[in-house]
Amino acid sequence: MKNVRYECDAVELSADGTSDAVICSQVLHYSKDEVETRAILDLISTRGHSESLVYFSVKDNYLPERSNIINGDVLLKCCEEYMMRLRLTHSIGHVCSEGTSHIFTNL
Repeated sequence: MKNVRYECDAVELSADGTSDAVICSQVLHYSKDEVETRAILDLISTRGHSESLVYFSVKDNYLPERSNIINGDVLLKCCEEYMMRLRLTHSIGHVCSEGTSHIFTNL
């Protein structure tokens, strides 16, 4: 697979170049606050081009052992703002004890 790059630390994601697909699955709900969430969403929005596939998903009200993560309502508000900016659709995924999965994509 040529031209594929995997980066797992979203905060440290490099902003150089564009990608044909930008996928961020179940990462944003680990953000520590709104500032970090918006920084990651800014990177997602700048990494693609006009025909890139964009997909990101989050869980609302996810409460792992770490208590210093973003509030689920604030997270969804941020995601919905970027959804409008990037012309993405929002759909509800699976519901479990860890929260409801929200999917934002241009598929």
